[in-house]
Amino acid sequence: MSDPHASQVRIGLAGSPGVTVGCGLLVTPRHVVTCAHVVAEALADPAFALASAAPAGAVPLDLPLLAVSFRTSGRVVCWHPARDDGTKIPEDIAVLELADEAPAAAAPAALLALDAEDYTQRPVHCFGFPAAIDEGVRRSGTCRGENALGRVQLDVERGLVQGGFSGTAAWDPTQGAVVGGGGRAYRGSIRPAHPGAHPICRPDLERG
Repeated sequence: MSDPHASQVRIGLAGSPGVTVGCGLLVTPRHVVTCAHVVAEALADPAFALASAAPAGAVPLDLPLLAVSFRTSGRVVCWHPARDDGTKIPEDIAVLELADEAPAAAAPAALLALDAEDYTQRPVHCFGFPAAIDEGVRRSGTCRGENALGRVQLDVERGLVQGGFSGTAAWDPTQGAVVGGGGRAYRGSIRPAHPGAHPICRPDLERG
C-alpha cells in the first residue's frame, strides 16, 4: 500500500512558486503526472492547455507533506492537451520530468487500473490546496461511475473539490492505491448530480 503523503505534489506559479495553481502525483522518483491545464496555469498562459505542442517552460513544484519538504521543477515530457470535442481520446494530461530526483522519503504512488463498472459506489479521498488554505485540505467522496466521455463522477461528502485540487490523485483507502486523477470541473452539457461533484480521470490514461 502506498502512502499518499509521500507522493502528493503541489504545483506553483512560475516566478512565484509560493502561489499554488494545482496538484500532481509522483509516479516515479523522477516523474509527476498532472493536468495540462495546471501546467498552462503554472506557466501563466492558459492557451497552452489547448496547444498541440507541449510547453517548454520549467514548472515549479514541491512535495509539501514530507517531513522535510522537497522543492524542485519539472519539464513536460508527455502531453495530452485539453479537448472539448466530445471524444474519449486521453486529454488534459501532462507528465513532468523532475530536475532533481525525489528524496528517499518520497514514494511513487501505486496505480490501480479498474474496469468501468468498478468505479460505481467506490469510496475515495483526495488532497488539495484551495485558495486561502495553504496547508491543504482532504476531501472524501464516492465514485458514481463513468459518463459518456469516460470520466468518472465523484460526489464529495462535504466541501468542494475545486480550484487547487486539479491534478490531484483520487485514492482508494481500502487498496492504498490511486484509482484516478482530478480533472476539470464539469461544464457545458455535462452536469454533476449536485454542486459537490467532480470528474476524475482513470489511471490508465496517466501512463501517456
